[in-house]
Amino acid sequence: MLSRHNAKKISIDRKKTKSPEDMPQMHAHENHEIYFLLSGARRYFIKDTIYDVSANDIIVIPKNELHRTVTYNESGYDRYVVYFPDMLTDAVRISAGNDNFENFLGCGCIQLSRPHAEKFKELLGEMEYESGLSDRYTPLMLSNKLNELIVYAMRYGSPKEISPDKNAERIQTVAHFVTENFASPITLHDAARMAYLEEAYFCKQFKKLTGFGFVEYLTQVRVKAAASLLSDSDIPISKIAEKCGFTSGNYFGDVFKRFYGISPREYRKNTKM
Repeated sequence: MLSRHNAKKISIDRKKTKSPEDMPQMHAHENHEIYFLLSGARRYFIKDTIYDVSANDIIVIPKNELHRTVTYNESGYDRYVVYFPDMLTDAVRISAGNDNFENFLGCGCIQLSRPHAEKFKELLGEMEYESGLSDRYTPLMLSNKLNELIVYAMRYGSPKEISPDKNAERIQTVAHFVTENFASPITLHDAARMAYLEEAYFCKQFKKLTGFGFVEYLTQVRVKAAASLLSDSDIPISKIAEKCGFTSGNYFGDVFKRFYGISPREYRKNTKM
């Protein structure tokens, strides 16, 4: 599902839980996202990569990228999330270079040392405080703080390895294959063979490591690709359904509406206005 935030503003949210909690479903945002875990442990699945996230880790999720977070222990967690639009990051793009900034957006997960994590938390707290003021200066203050936050993460963050789970690499291999070959017929049997796992066990491991079923993931990758074609091309909708691996135009329409809340035709109309 596409999760909507104000496309032109920065928003910040802090959440603390006392017990484990899973994200209800895989989704994407219209804005970029920075997720900072203060305490606890989470498992993040972004596009086709699995990360085990712990305190002082930063997750960076580009706009419109499919992702989901689940728990893999029995404790709660404390985290900040910042959503921000492209238009407010021009200063970083110019000073750091567009390629460096795009690399940051695609870094997945990075770690901060404890002293640097404390400073990062302090910056997030300042943004949280500022967002509560809502006066004429708030947008500029938040924009300045956002750019400082990003630069700090770029300067002091170090790459984190993917999930150490023994089956994570196999599951990621399948997920990557799906993102590259979603237009082709891909069955559960094919996926399990690729992972060298028995089908039932493959399904269990895919769910455990990513938070959702294999067929659900395949379908959502296809829907996301279809949305891009609807926005960026004039290809007939029936052809888009076919190009994205859907064998039925009616089924494609139903699935697309469940994900985006509107029909493919309405989506195309809205994105081309």
